[in-house]
Amino acid sequence: MNSPVLPNPSLRLEQCRGASPQGCRHALRRDDTLADAMHRTADALGWSGYLTDRVTGPIARHQAFAVSVCGCANGCSRPHIASLGLVPARSPAWNAARCDRCLACLAACREHALVMDKAGLTIDRDRCLRCGDCLKACKVGALESEIQGYRVLVGGRLGRRPRLARELPGLYSPQAALEVLRLSLELMMSRTDQLARFAEAIDAAGPDFWVALEALGQ
Repeated sequence: MNSPVLPNPSLRLEQCRGASPQGCRHALRRDDTLADAMHRTADALGWSGYLTDRVTGPIARHQAFAVSVCGCANGCSRPHIASLGLVPARSPAWNAARCDRCLACLAACREHALVMDKAGLTIDRDRCLRCGDCLKACKVGALESEIQGYRVLVGGRLGRRPRLARELPGLYSPQAALEVLRLSLELMMSRTDQLARFAEAIDAAGPDFWVALEALGQ
């Protein structure tokens, strides 16, 4: 179930139970300060005033900048269709010295990204969602978090021309995710033509915008 965070008509921020104080058994990460920080970032830019000045009447749902934060790879807060989606992630690394080859990690991986053979454990990085299920399943500490942070998805939308968000490569720290939000709002505020959806704004911005976002990942 999605929970609105600090209702603000110009920044529509939602999070699932796993990312909120309610908690969820599937949650991989919960940052109780992230929602406040996002609103402060938007307020520091003057995003609310900018949008209010350009909209006739109340700000409609589709005119707000939509942010979706979830607690695991299940994406219950719909990060793939928001302007900005954040999915917590942990990239696993194998410690051969600790592994007892119980294969619990293989059983836990729903993406079939792990293969164990005589040479050891192989992780298919293209299939791996960095969901952390294998890390939770390993009871001997043979799988460790090599990198952890957020998967960042940008430019999703519903409406007459729906499309899924584009996932940026790598993982992003909370600070880097806030910087993605700042750059995204600055892009919207730089437009002088008729107010457009964020997905349309990034299409018009061209590859330089994507390069700037990707430079923030790790």
